[in-house]
Amino acid sequence: GYVFEDPYDPRYLDTFNGQAQSNYTFRSGGYENDRYLRSTTSRIVKFDINSQISKIHKIGAGMSFSQHELDNYGNSISDQETGTDFEIFYPQRYSFGREEFVKKPIEFSAYLQDKMEYDNFIVNAGIRYDYFNPNTKVPVDKRNPNLLPLFNTDQRDAVTQSQVSPRLGVAFPISSTGVIHVSYGLFFQIPNFEQLYSGISDSSDITKFPVPQESGSLNTIRGNPELKAQRTATYEIGLNQGLTTQLAVEFTAYYRDIRNLTGTEIIRTYEEAQYGRFINRDYGNVRGVILAFEKRFADHWGARLDYTYQIAEGNASDPRSVFFDNQSQPPRESEKQLIPLDWDQRSTFNFSLNTGTPGDWNIGMTGRIGSGTPYTASGRFVLANINIRNNRIKPSSILFDVRMDKTLK
Repeated sequence: GYVFEDPYDPRYLDTFNGQAQSNYTFRSGGYENDRYLRSTTSRIVKFDINSQISKIHKIGAGMSFSQHELDNYGNSISDQETGTDFEIFYPQRYSFGREEFVKKPIEFSAYLQDKMEYDNFIVNAGIRYDYFNPNTKVPVDKRNPNLLPLFNTDQRDAVTQSQVSPRLGVAFPISSTGVIHVSYGLFFQIPNFEQLYSGISDSSDITKFPVPQESGSLNTIRGNPELKAQRTATYEIGLNQGLTTQLAVEFTAYYRDIRNLTGTEIIRTYEEAQYGRFINRDYGNVRGVILAFEKRFADHWGARLDYTYQIAEGNASDPRSVFFDNQSQPPRESEKQLIPLDWDQRSTFNFSLNTGTPGDWNIGMTGRIGSGTPYTASGRFVLANINIRNNRIKPSSILFDVRMDKTLK
């Protein structure tokens, strides 16, 4: 991507054009001065098998292997700084402002599950294995990301990671039309590749994470190939109860414990410069209940209503929050308590209604009414909680959709 095809097009402007002079001014304009070329190729081999080996047991198994190839090149225009006029200059390889790498991370997973159907209950039990190899090198000394020869320039292979995740679900009847279900699961999710490889400039034998060398500066974040996968444990219990042949009610309570969320740390180099680096430092949890009523389609109409009350809390929503906190003057103290996450929507009401004659005509309506999500209020008119993120709530949202169709014969 680029603004102008010619990398030396004279229409490119000084990167400091309209530079803000204080906290009360802003830049007057400019162009996007980054040029990049990126591609991702994924080769995937996947295999699944299911077999009803007996009246009771249905076995499932499978595996998946993925080899990704990330080809990334990026450059930022800067000033040659040889005179008063702006003169286009592109950073050299292995220097700050240039990102260039080819990475081939590997993912592998395998699972085994058994669905056991007994007279009085059903059990779903399974286990899953996940493996991830970032397939790159990292500097041994993170205070020397530029690999300056005066300091430790050793590198090593980034650590691989794996997880064994059990899954268990049980459902058993409490009446002729009522069923209680409980479940537990552990889940493994690797970070996005940008958080792993951002800022790398490397070749086959060297891997750098170039950062500015100006003392005291803090204006860049670098990836971390050794980020741990997000680990989520989920717990759920629910009741499905038929009221009549057409009416049913459902109630579900759930809890999710989320660990190894991505945050940032601030590192000071040997040249007294600073840079941000992604690490696992944040956590969160989600808990809620769902109450639903359903009228099965009969007598030309059907409907479903459900209400969800949910609380989503953590110590940060944005992986870059610590970085931004340290950019402010004076630096802001990052959160050390649970606060509402950006997507914390306490109340949600959904409904759907369908009416018509099958094979002839149909009118369907869906709707969603949701309470507002949090945001951080700031400014001189905010008198309370100004140092706490997500201290205010946005307005509620309402969405309706209607669909009508008629079959012509």
